Amino acid sequence: MDIILTMGIILTSGYFFGLIAERLSFPRVSAYLLAGILFSEPLLGHIVDLKLHLWAEPFSNICLGFIAYIIGGEINLKTLKKKSKTIFTGTLFESLTPVFLVFTSIYILCYHFELSTNIALILASICATTAPATTFAIIEQYKAKGELTDTTLGVVALDDAFGIIIFIAISSVFFPNGIDNGFITLFKELFLSITIGVCGGFLLSKFSKLSISNDFLFPLLVGLVLIIVSLAKSFHFSALLALIILGLVANNTNIKEHKRASLILPIQHIEEFIFITFFVFAGSHFSPTHFSDAIIFILTYAFFRALGKYIGAFVGLTLSPPDNIKTKYYLGFALLPQAGVAIGLLFQAINNPHFNDIKDLLLNIILGSTIIYELIGPFSAKFAFKKAKEI
Repeated sequence: MDIILTMGIILTSGYFFGLIAERLSFPRVSAYLLAGILFSEPLLGHIVDLKLHLWAEPFSNICLGFIAYIIGGEINLKTLKKKSKTIFTGTLFESLTPVFLVFTSIYILCYHFELSTNIALILASICATTAPATTFAIIEQYKAKGELTDTTLGVVALDDAFGIIIFIAISSVFFPNGIDNGFITLFKELFLSITIGVCGGFLLSKFSKLSISNDFLFPLLVGLVLIIVSLAKSFHFSALLALIILGLVANNTNIKEHKRASLILPIQHIEEFIFITFFVFAGSHFSPTHFSDAIIFILTYAFFRALGKYIGAFVGLTLSPPDNIKTKYYLGFALLPQAGVAIGLLFQAINNPHFNDIKDLLLNIILGSTIIYELIGPFSAKFAFKKAKEI
């Protein structure tokens, strides 16, 4: 089927699925995933012949590039500095604890079912990330205010950068591509990602001052995202980390608040377009056979990641206590959602030849757990803010 017609069907179906989700007070992201699942090959895909798998990789990479830029743009360094020790310690522990718990639990399952232990390694490398959009939406919807809210925003903002670094570290050391030593590969990826992100951020900040309006910035932003996504594939660095840093640098070197907003606003206008496209393509990889085969892995991964997030946040804030004692008890509940970045990292991982025989299983574990988290996460976050008396 023609790609133009395919995109038209994706966007239209995504819109109506999102509309239904709004009416039912469900997260729209889950609805977009369900739309993608509906168009997967085992269901309607073979009837309507969308051939989504042919376009999934380039479109997913581009959409994730925009998501990464938005995440970086949401980080306000002035806000982070006020509670830097608490936020940094909380982020460190809530990122690393689920890595340990997920690896241990999935490794035991792999050993029991005589499956490749690579499954445990790659799931552990992905589990640290959180979906910021869901948490931001709950805070905005209920006008949450207070220390838990501020800490949550700070942790979520740093969380994905930590998660991507953990992913690069594990994948580079254990599954290096090419002839380089894993640690050399790790250093190269981090160095290139950070350097390109910082340089791109300063350039964007500089050129933005020449723009005559917010709308005029849009082609520059899109161009930079496309260039970095393309270069990342050619030179083997993380486009996600580079674009998070680019967004952070660009939006924090513009001192004036209206200038800061102007660098995020053009992309925010197409946020929903990006989310629909990304999650419909992600859902199209669904396989009922692999989903049923993976159910024990999905539930194990979902449980131990959630447990790790809660324990890690609690320990981190115990070591670096916030002013309000309730914050350490409820922060973990606000960090459950996992969506775009985790799926994007998985797409990067399964392009590695090491995972050819287990990529379908990995996809369905992450997609299945994402649906669980995106359904439970908003209610969990609301519970946390309510218990902390911030809504």
